[in-house]
Amino acid sequence: MTSRVANCGPLVAILIAFAWGCERTPLSPGDEILGSWGGEGFGLEVSADSASAVFTCAYGRLETPIVLGFDRRFSTQGDYVREVGPAALRNPARYEGRVRGSAIELTLVVTDTIGLAGTYTLGPFAGTRGGVPKVYYCQ
Repeated sequence: MTSRVANCGPLVAILIAFAWGCERTPLSPGDEILGSWGGEGFGLEVSADSASAVFTCAYGRLETPIVLGFDRRFSTQGDYVREVGPAALRNPARYEGRVRGSAIELTLVVTDTIGLAGTYTLGPFAGTRGGVPKVYYCQ
């Protein structure tokens, strides 16, 4: 009986390692995405329960927390608000991206519910954690 128990040691170690790994993925917002991200044409501010974005002459809000998948990708709904003169045009948008270490790539798929543009894509935008958003504000 003792030899059977002794032979189970490596199997138990593998199961514990597997269970620990499964508990940590997919990643939660706090694991790798929280904080400020920025680059040419965009900025992204991510907290545990919300996120907001800024673009040249536009801004947006993400409706749900960003959760990274196994491949470090995310996709979540939000809105995209274009500033045109004194008006602000709000449209639904899907924020899609991928985090690789301290780099992020972000793409928006915007559905134009106001005009005739239909669905269009913005990006991809490339940036880094702590990077300064390089955007222009329209008045």
